[in-house]
Formats: sequence, structure tokens, C-alpha cells
Amino acid sequence: MKKYLFLIFVFLVFIALTHLTLAEEKICSIWLRIFRNDTVILESFSVEEGLQSHFPTSQTGYYVEVLSYNNEILFKANVGISFNIHILTTEIPTNITTELNEILINLRLPFFENAKEINLYHEDKKIFSLQLSNYICNKNGICEKERGETVELCPLDCHCGNGICEKILEENYENCPQDCKPEQPTFSFYIYAFIIAIIFVLIFLIFWKSRSVRYESPT
Repeated sequence: MKKYLFLIFVFLVFIALTHLTLAEEKICSIWLRIFRNDTVILESFSVEEGLQSHFPTSQTGYYVEVLSYNNEILFKANVGISFNIHILTTEIPTNITTELNEILINLRLPFFENAKEINLYHEDKKIFSLQLSNYICNKNGICEKERGETVELCPLDCHCGNGICEKILEENYENCPQDCKPEQPTFSFYIYAFIIAIIFVLIFLIFWKSRSVRYESPT
């Protein structure tokens, strides 16, 4: 009996871990230090695989938005921010409230390829804004998708794929077929080919004429 219970336990743990793994997705992880006077300091930012934060459904006075380059709201959620800590003492059951001047929170937001910025609001006042290109783009000419670089967000790194064959960036059909078509012979190419063909024809005629004259000359 114990053996079967153990196997059932292992199976349930496996199912739970599998569910968590499948639920992971690419997210933006932001650590913010927020002060009571609405000052916000960015502690860290990263794009990684993980789970989204749990956002309260009721209004808290604070909310976060993710905007696209067209200023479309891609994601919006309430943020649970409170500067009051409730402490329940053990000796004499008493609920004590302690007020803080600052708190540290971690926002794990869904990642969007066409996202431009992340904004945090207190009521209708924007208290923090993060331009994603400043923290994601490596500016090394390499489109690092694992970092979250996209054509919209990092055009200097991810120029291949923007629909423009940029010769100044050395794009061609071989290294960027998405943007560049196979090179077609130009008009000057046909002119040079025609001239070379004429030269070969003239050389052949001169050679043939010289041989004919040689054979027709009296012995």
C-alpha cells in the first residue's frame, strides 16, 4: 500500500512540475524601489523565461502598462503596492501597523516583440517609464533574440527583416534573403558583355581572314 502511495505521490509531483514548466514564457522581470513620494528607482531589468506576476483584480491606485510603438496598450494590470506592514504580535495578540518610506517590488510582465515602453502609474500620474530599447538592445550589429531583440525594438541590430535591403549595412541576398532579392544583371553588364562578344567576333574574323589569305597565296 505504501508503495502505491509513493508512486502516486511521485506521479503528482511530476505532473505539477510539468505544468509549471509548460506555464513558463518569455517575460520582462523588473525590480523597482518605490518611495512613498512617488520616486521610483530601477534596480534591475532582464528578459528571461519564467512565470508572470500575480496581479490583483481590484484597483489598488497603482497600475502598469506595456505600450507598443503605435501607443497601443498591449498589457495593463493593477499593481499591489502598500507602504503599510501589519504585524501580529504573539505575546499579546495585537495588530500593529508599521509605515514604510520605501518598498522593493518585482514585476514579471509578459514580453511582446512590438513593445516600446513600460509605464507605472499612481492614480493618473506616471511615476516611472522604461524605454525597452535602452535595456534590451546590445548595439553590436547582431540580432540576439534570446535577449529580446526584435526588428521593431532594435533596428540597428535586427535590420535584417525590416523589408529594406540596406546596402550601407552590407545586406545582400546571401546574408539577408528576407530583405534582398537576387541581384539582376545591370544594363552596364549587358553593354560590357556585348563589347566583349564583338571583340571576340572581330578576332575570329581577322584570324579566319588571315588563314584564308595564306591558303590562297601562290606557292
